[in-house]
Amino acid sequence: MKKKFFLTTSNKAGLTKFLLLTSFKNAKLNLNENKIKKIIYFPIPDLKFLFSNINNLFYGLTFNKKKLIDIKFLNSKVGIYIINDTYKKKSSYKSKLFFNLNFLISFIKVACKIFSIKFYYHFYNFDYIFIDHANYLNGCFLKYLKIKKKIIYTTAYPRHIFKILPKDNYPEERRVKFFNNNLSRNQTRLVLNIRKKIFKKNSHLYHVRNIKFKKINKSKYENLERYEYIIYCHSFFDLPLNYGFDGFINMLEWLKFTIEYLASQNKKIIIKAHPNFYNPQSKYAMWDKEIFEKKILSKFEINKNILIINEQYNNLKLIKKLSKNCVAITHHGSVFLEMAHNKFKVISSKYNLYNNTYKISNNWGSIAEYKKLLNFNTKNLKKTNYNHFNKLILNLFCNKDYFYSENSYYNYLRKIINPKQDLTKKKIEEIFKKKDLLSIEKIAKNYYF
Repeated sequence: MKKKFFLTTSNKAGLTKFLLLTSFKNAKLNLNENKIKKIIYFPIPDLKFLFSNINNLFYGLTFNKKKLIDIKFLNSKVGIYIINDTYKKKSSYKSKLFFNLNFLISFIKVACKIFSIKFYYHFYNFDYIFIDHANYLNGCFLKYLKIKKKIIYTTAYPRHIFKILPKDNYPEERRVKFFNNNLSRNQTRLVLNIRKKIFKKNSHLYHVRNIKFKKINKSKYENLERYEYIIYCHSFFDLPLNYGFDGFINMLEWLKFTIEYLASQNKKIIIKAHPNFYNPQSKYAMWDKEIFEKKILSKFEINKNILIINEQYNNLKLIKKLSKNCVAITHHGSVFLEMAHNKFKVISSKYNLYNNTYKISNNWGSIAEYKKLLNFNTKNLKKTNYNHFNKLILNLFCNKDYFYSENSYYNYLRKIINPKQDLTKKKIEEIFKKKDLLSIEKIAKNYYF
């Protein structure tokens, strides 16, 4: 009988090692480094994958980028993962030539990954696999592993670490699930306390909770109540097709389309840069700010109906100065939580962090649907269903499966390292890089998800 392994796409030290060992333990296997096998990717492409996608590749690179979405492996649109990886590179925004080159490199990488995972399936005995960064290129073989009845462990916001069973629908499995039961009195009271805490002065969502905001310049930003829409920018490099494809291939295309469409109707709009654009420690943040200023600020700042906020302002304080009739537009950002809590109508993509059964915002799934929403008289847009909103908050912050719950690995590690300090995920990663294997094993042994 062949020796059984626990496969992994990464075995590097630090936080990834903790997640790997935690997954290993969840699979009810005794911690044993000898049983963990890291996948080595062979520089050999899967020829069947290459030739079956040659038409979409040629047409997409030559005529229409969006055709690249249709690149498939086992009827799964792996073109989404290739595009996510392509837009991690700054040069992909410089010219069509650079985009095509970067896409081709990522396409070949996927072909090699597919060849490699097939090799491991045929020559290694395994039931479980840990996949890091499953929303980038490693996502290309999720469908293959599910077909082969393998159990997958991975991390993906808004979940923390979780497993995907062969019967599960991914990526739907990672989104916040809807439940039909009405909230009890205790649950309702709990939700209201959570909303009061996280939306009082400063958002407690992890990606903005430690940002140092500037004081709003009242003379510079006066008469904000006259604006009809506020558009919230996204990172241009961080998973543009994170939850799926709704007609826009990246966040720059979506942002420019939205501004130009509303401006053509003489709508008064505010464009707010993402708070992470001002993080000097992140190269992606600096790239985001550069693209925002070159492609958005320089083009639209002369329009008298457009106000561009290119400063680090607290959104919860900013929106107090807006008319309650102002409509918030976000592609898939968690800012919709703040806006819905504060009784603003919201327009967002149907491909976001929660199941579409929730009636939180006005959703689109195609450019035609998006235009229809932008053409609506804002009075006719749907308001948030607050019964659904409260269920979403309860799930997101109290359900052990999700990132903000007390049971998430992020909150567990935060308390282990320093319960008095509000550590960011990035800071935890930096701390874990310095820990030895025995220390990480000890921490992993006491964590259950």
